[in-house]
Amino acid sequence: MTIGGLFVAFPLAYTLHRKGASLKIIFSFLGFAGVCRIPMTLFEASFLGVEFTIIRLATAIPIMLIAGILMGQFLEKRNYSIEE
Repeated sequence: MTIGGLFVAFPLAYTLHRKGASLKIIFSFLGFAGVCRIPMTLFEASFLGVEFTIIRLATAIPIMLIAGILMGQFLEKRNYSIEE
């Protein structure tokens, strides 16, 4: 994730937290923000091929979803909370 992506993803994740989103949603969002960026996907498709890009997205999206769910469950079991 580039610095520009960080300027957008983390404030949006904080807003999701303030609106009551679970940790699972927040971690999944941050994972997706790092993997599913349009400029990176276009660059990747032009240099590595569309087939590679589709395979990468088809594997990365489920992995990010599972990782977000597992991290959220792990931290919720330990009563983790994000401080204001």
